[in-house]
Amino acid sequence: MSARADRVVEQISAIVWPPQGQERPWSQKTVVDISGTLLANGYSPSVVDRNIKSILDLSTSHMPSENPDFGEVRFEAHEYGYVLWVVDDSAVQSNVPEWLYPILRIARKNNCMLIVFDADASTLDGFETWQW
Repeated sequence: MSARADRVVEQISAIVWPPQGQERPWSQKTVVDISGTLLANGYSPSVVDRNIKSILDLSTSHMPSENPDFGEVRFEAHEYGYVLWVVDDSAVQSNVPEWLYPILRIARKNNCMLIVFDADASTLDGFETWQW
């Protein structure tokens, strides 16, 4: 690797895997920090836009149950919730449960690639929450 690539890998690694006890990774701030690191090291905005994706990070209280129906949306369970892949608008309209539709719409509107439901994440005003 070039010296520039080594420097970028080191800087991004510090953002993605911070020392124990510091802010958890993969928030919107993480995406902004990684984008800024790439730009500061001479990568073009088109490379950054094409290769850096956003994630909608939401509390699991936005899910109607501990094990909700995600319809035909691809998902993966993790220790503290779920990760969902954002689907295109045609799939949103016909193949997902009603509770998930507004969440997918806001994710699509903000060009998010994934939705992370995490027990430690914040709630988002305007979206329904459930106690379970």
